Amino acid sequence: NVEFVLGKTEHVLGSIAEKPDVVLLDPPRAGCQREALRSLLKLAPPRIVYVSCDPETLARDLKLLCQGPYQVASIQPLDMFPQTHHVECVAVLERIAPPPRIILASGSPRRKELLSDLGLDFEVKPSNVDEEVIPGETPQEMVLRLSAAKAQAVADTLDEPAEDGYVIGADSTVVFEGRAIGKPVDADDARRMLHELSGTKHCVTTGVTVIDVGSGRWLTDSMIGDVVLRDITDEEIEESIASGTPMDKAGAYAIQDVELRPGELLEGCYTNVVGLPLCRLTQMLTELGCPLPPGWAMPNQANCKTDCPFAGENLA
Repeated sequence: NVEFVLGKTEHVLGSIAEKPDVVLLDPPRAGCQREALRSLLKLAPPRIVYVSCDPETLARDLKLLCQGPYQVASIQPLDMFPQTHHVECVAVLERIAPPPRIILASGSPRRKELLSDLGLDFEVKPSNVDEEVIPGETPQEMVLRLSAAKAQAVADTLDEPAEDGYVIGADSTVVFEGRAIGKPVDADDARRMLHELSGTKHCVTTGVTVIDVGSGRWLTDSMIGDVVLRDITDEEIEESIASGTPMDKAGAYAIQDVELRPGELLEGCYTNVVGLPLCRLTQMLTELGCPLPPGWAMPNQANCKTDCPFAGENLA
């Protein structure tokens, strides 16, 4: 079951009909010609085994291959010629999988900032889903539904296999006395919300959905954080409205607002209250098989309270 093909390596590699699982290189002492290595990089087999009789040319060629999609998995010197300076080497290279495509189905600056804090590369494609409340549904049911609808709306636009990836949808709302309090429609609405919530204890719930476009698998969940707002003065409310900060935020405030400093987290996950629970999100990505890149890290969760089940964890 062996087939011999006669020709220059750089030409033969470019004419192979099927991509091999492994390419074995055994060049002369001068190493591989640059054109042969370029053809090999275009072929991009999952594994390369390079047998070399000259460490210097091996190092030169490995440098070029590792500038492409490869990393050295192992290298073994072999003393085949005792009492001489000649040393054979066998190097095994593995192709590095490209980073997964991650798409955030939201134009929220807070969610973009939170996802950036994880060290992930991602795209932003706002879903533009109607966020109207359905009569009779609870706030938690609403954020679950909307997070799924946002993720699905963007996933449906990725029709080609090359566009497979992981789509993240999220939706947050303030819950006060059992009612969902969304984003204000204008300055008067923001003023009303801040007066109503000032000095109260309430909660913020965020729904998050992740869809694996390639397999069609998806996960959805929600988290709740309890918040207390201080008594905010009329003057502070007017200054906040004048800054424009309340207009795109549920409840017309942001817990991370360093100017207003409206309140603090009593219980739960801080990033959930900001708009995207990173702790739960990384679990969902991992469960769906999304490889997180080397060196990623969970941001400092010092703001989370001790009863947050993910506080202080690095889920890598």
